[in-house]
Amino acid sequence: MQLPSGTVTLLFSDMEGSTRLLARLGSAYATALDLQRRLLREAWAQHGGIELGTEGDSFMVVFDNAPAAVTAAVAAQRRLAEADWPSGERVAVRIGIHTGAPMRHRDGYVGMDVHRAARVASVAHGGQVLVTDATARLVKSTEVGFKDLGAHTLKDLPLPEHLFQVTGQGLAREFPAVRSLGSASSLPVPATPLVGRDVELARLVGLLEEDDIRLVTLTGPGGCGKTRLALAAAADVAASNGDGIFFVPLEAVTSGEVMWTSIATALGVPPEGRILPGLLDHLAGRTGLLVLDNLEQLPDASDVVWQLQGAAPSLRVLATSRHALHVPGEQEHPVAPLALPDEVDLATVAASAAVQLFVRQAQRVRPAFRLTTDNAAAVAQICSQLDGLPLALELAAARLRLLSPQALLTRLDQALNLGGQATGRAARQQSLRQAIQWSYDLLAPDEQRLFRGLAVFAGTADLEAVEVVARAVGLEGADVEGLLESLLAASLVTAAETGEGEPRIGMLRTIRTFALERLREDEAEEAVRWAAASYLAVLADPSDRPLEAEARGRHRARLQLEHDNFRQAMDWLQDRGGAHRADQDPLTLHLRIVGSLAHAVYAALGYYDEGRRRCERVLELAEDKRGPLVGWCQLGLTALYLHGFDVEAAAEMVQRARRSLAEPDPEGWVTADRLERLWEDALLASAQVELGRGDLDAAQREYQQVVDRSSGSRAMVSGLLGLAVLEAMRDQPEAAYELESRAVTASRRLGDLDSLLRAQHNAAVSLRELGRAEEAREQMVALLPRLLTQRDPEAIVTGAEDYTAVLSDLGEYPAAAVLFGAAEALRKRVGIPRPPVQTAELEESLARAQSSLGERWDELVDRGRGMSVEDALGLAAVPAARPDGEGGSAR
Repeated sequence: MQLPSGTVTLLFSDMEGSTRLLARLGSAYATALDLQRRLLREAWAQHGGIELGTEGDSFMVVFDNAPAAVTAAVAAQRRLAEADWPSGERVAVRIGIHTGAPMRHRDGYVGMDVHRAARVASVAHGGQVLVTDATARLVKSTEVGFKDLGAHTLKDLPLPEHLFQVTGQGLAREFPAVRSLGSASSLPVPATPLVGRDVELARLVGLLEEDDIRLVTLTGPGGCGKTRLALAAAADVAASNGDGIFFVPLEAVTSGEVMWTSIATALGVPPEGRILPGLLDHLAGRTGLLVLDNLEQLPDASDVVWQLQGAAPSLRVLATSRHALHVPGEQEHPVAPLALPDEVDLATVAASAAVQLFVRQAQRVRPAFRLTTDNAAAVAQICSQLDGLPLALELAAARLRLLSPQALLTRLDQALNLGGQATGRAARQQSLRQAIQWSYDLLAPDEQRLFRGLAVFAGTADLEAVEVVARAVGLEGADVEGLLESLLAASLVTAAETGEGEPRIGMLRTIRTFALERLREDEAEEAVRWAAASYLAVLADPSDRPLEAEARGRHRARLQLEHDNFRQAMDWLQDRGGAHRADQDPLTLHLRIVGSLAHAVYAALGYYDEGRRRCERVLELAEDKRGPLVGWCQLGLTALYLHGFDVEAAAEMVQRARRSLAEPDPEGWVTADRLERLWEDALLASAQVELGRGDLDAAQREYQQVVDRSSGSRAMVSGLLGLAVLEAMRDQPEAAYELESRAVTASRRLGDLDSLLRAQHNAAVSLRELGRAEEAREQMVALLPRLLTQRDPEAIVTGAEDYTAVLSDLGEYPAAAVLFGAAEALRKRVGIPRPPVQTAELEESLARAQSSLGERWDELVDRGRGMSVEDALGLAAVPAARPDGEGGSAR
């Protein structure tokens, strides 16, 4: 079936809660899945939909018009609602629809319109159909209506999207808030109710609504309920806070640098914009409320918040910390423990907020539990001995699964020993520590061993990592999942489901601090840390085979998920230095982890400063070490230097890398194939260094070596493109284009998208140099949307600037000015300097545009600076939207 082109409507659907449904239905889940697929496919086909792909319970479907897509979605929801599901279950499917003009690619579509439709579906609820404004405006039907849900920030999309809910007969109308970034529904779901905080909540909401208060800090001891109160307040003020509410968990963060990255991630800033000082420019116009949770362990927190407020005057901050930040204008709001009963009669005890929370939590594990005259005194004493701290109350209440309040009180008194000698800590902190200690003491020995071992992870860990730690603490062959369930029941670990449905195990920060202290007392600490570091090293560097483009993306995403754990492991390995036993070499592990992150994560995701610092430190420790593993890490640092145009530092480092690659491999780390790829990378880096120095002949020798020794590899493509750059610099565009065409052919043969995009980009530039601007435009229009999906900041900004030159050549000066402004702003945010040669070429190509536009040039460039590159490209590529005074205006 031929796919429609031009303006089409894309529909994405996905079953809500499929993992939980599978757990409930067991083998009957297959029947439910087959029925769901059949009903949806019938609805798609009946209304002219073409199925582009299905994965598990998800569909991607294209329609040639918006009314058909909406009608199909309504029909699908009605069929699902009327179906007879196994065991009386209800299968709920969320559907998102968007209308746009995606690019045809093989047997499907690519472009931001595809991503936008998928993001719309991801924020819907089961049974709900969401559409964008672009779709809603095209549907004129008396059978369906649209409920305006307002503008919502969607992940990785630069601007808010106006969403509508489809309404009609047979469709549910009431749903929770859309789960978009910055919405109240995007806040973490609290595990406990908010009890006894009505007065405090009202006061806090009042503070957040005052015009002259931009920073409120909730202070108090660990476990007193600061985060819970902050979440409640944020949810209450969500509707009146501009861009929305953004929650930033910082419990695993220990540096200002990583705090900035965490803030940028929560605000949806693309990876290329997460670097100072460009990040501050990106935040300048943001509004809304930023909830910064757990700041007390961050020595740089005050400086970060101060800079943040200076850069974004319309962005409010609600922070939680054990102490005030002492930032000018800060409004401190102390959070006291919950109120305790001052009498032991039933009515007084029942009115206490601490007792109410304790009873509610107890009923979660023992539904029949009630506060009575028989147990009221014991419950009151338990709450008093725990100082009314919510976390301690939750831990204690979990034990009522087994114990009565009276029995619990006896053990609590013995475990906490609140009348003991002071430890230099606040009494409430001491009581929280003792509450955790008591809960820990009630664990079985194997549960304690696993609990101590899990403290090695600064972030969350998957089940495979937990198994590794279990073996390290001597639990070989144990029922690790059963032990985890016990720790979950005791509220000592947390479990969160990933997008793939796999659990990630973590700990609250205060509990992990306690577990770390126990781990340091354990003779197994060294074995646990070594096992975790070894596991992470294998995860970081899993294979000696080159990964395909899609696999590289998945690998990079996994490394980013484990980043806090990598940091913890690298810090420990760094403290170990070069000292090792015969069976353990921490420096080798350190090099493997840092090298992997340098090549896969640091530059691609914008961690330039951290990457350089990590690489430099491990190479200092490895000063006396030789071999290919050291060379690999040195090549990673070379690339980071080149990203910052520190050519001489890169020159020195690549020479060191080449010497290292020539040395024997004492670790047995490298295969012959991998060593060959490392040499290719070294030659490419050397060529880039010579190019940066301006020695074209030397660069040509290095590039030619790569082409001569590489056959059918990504390195050969890079070598061809490097030679083409040299020809272009020698004013030989014909020769450059011939080399780039060879690179395009080689990339297609390899099936490597990254290489193909680079080759096509360079070829388009050469077409322009050859005076074939229309052909260059066609190629760039097809190429740029794919570059945007790659999220490579350098590729995006250089692609946009090169397209600016094409537009100028074609006399489309206003569009060129707007795009130039957007590209310039992105380059500044990312922190990538433009080489002098490239600056001169760009200025020359834009000279006619500046001359023709006169004063309008600066005006249009300024407009572009306030736009994303994606939006500026949209104006440049669609004639009706061009800012030329005839075909449209720059918005």
